[in-house]
Amino acid sequence: MNAPVKTQPHHHDVLRIGLRVPEWSKYGDAIIRGILQFVREYNLTWHMDIPVYSDHELEPVNIDDSWQGDGLIVFRCSEDEHAAWKKRGIQIINLSAETRIPSLPNVLPDNEEIGKVAADYLISRGLNHFCYVGDSTRHYSNLRQNGFQKELERRGRSCFTVDVPISQTKGKQRWKEIQQRMKDQLVNTTKPIGILTRDDMAAMNLLKVAEQMNIQVPQDWAVVGVGDSSPFCQSARPPITSIHYPNERIGYQAAKLMHQMITAQAPGQDIMLPVGGITERESSNMLSFKDDSIAKAVSYIHKHAAKGPVNIADLSAQFGMSYTGFRQRFKKIMGHTAKEEIDNVRMNQIRSMLANSELHIQEIGYQMNFQTPEDLSRFFQRHQGMSPTAYRALLK
Repeated sequence: MNAPVKTQPHHHDVLRIGLRVPEWSKYGDAIIRGILQFVREYNLTWHMDIPVYSDHELEPVNIDDSWQGDGLIVFRCSEDEHAAWKKRGIQIINLSAETRIPSLPNVLPDNEEIGKVAADYLISRGLNHFCYVGDSTRHYSNLRQNGFQKELERRGRSCFTVDVPISQTKGKQRWKEIQQRMKDQLVNTTKPIGILTRDDMAAMNLLKVAEQMNIQVPQDWAVVGVGDSSPFCQSARPPITSIHYPNERIGYQAAKLMHQMITAQAPGQDIMLPVGGITERESSNMLSFKDDSIAKAVSYIHKHAAKGPVNIADLSAQFGMSYTGFRQRFKKIMGHTAKEEIDNVRMNQIRSMLANSELHIQEIGYQMNFQTPEDLSRFFQRHQGMSPTAYRALLK
């Protein structure tokens, strides 16, 4: 999709755009930041209606089926709302996997990729048993579970599922029922085990369950959440490892798509955004290997491969093994080669730097000790199926 042409605003360019996004966990704030970034970059004049709770200090803004304006960016809507808005010629974009209306364009993260990233990460911890804690009534949760299971199966592993349908829990103390349902399904869990939860709130509840069951995290349960929400992840005990959710990029791409839909008066196409990596914290910071030498080798790779290539011959000598013996032993324990482990660490670092910095490709290559920027580009293309420049463009 081509970038819109930057233009100076005119009086008749003022558009009324409604934003209905949740306020919980700073999710909505990040989306709004992404939208505002696009509006500023392209000199657009948008009058924005944003419902905000102010305890009656501000005039209330309501976005319901009677709302009037030019465009709406919403996190979920009903079919009746969608029909009413479309009847008035309002352009609409949805930001939730739970709203599935055929003619409604969506801007969403790649939820299956979230599951794949988690599987890759937990396998790299040396784990052989895996679990997904989800909610079968939520489409996004099922997509994450599917990505998790498919990658584990591709790597010769399997997992079981703990299903906690949140909509079936009621009352002001529903968290007690949620935790009890988790506990009932995890009582005979094989340890150690790698666990992906549907989101960070589920990870918070899982840590409470672990405490009640005298389970050690991460030694017995290595826990990974989704969302990388600071209020949840950093206040938890232990702090939660979490996969980034591309909130700001979702907002930016939604605003870009809205501009194109209004300008062209044409229906929009779905946009699926890659995730930006994983933030490791204490809830999963462990290695589980029966082979102490391989455990140390994996730890060395994770510490050094992001900064430069790791020589396998040197690594095998460091741990007192022949080159061939080390390679065979590593693959037997890990299920993949040492080179694949090194490449995976380097790819994760490149993705993170492309997503979370403005560094030029040449500078990224320099920091990671690629001989030339072209070497980095070829390496990335081989593993990602696209150039670093194209990948970064997807993230904007």
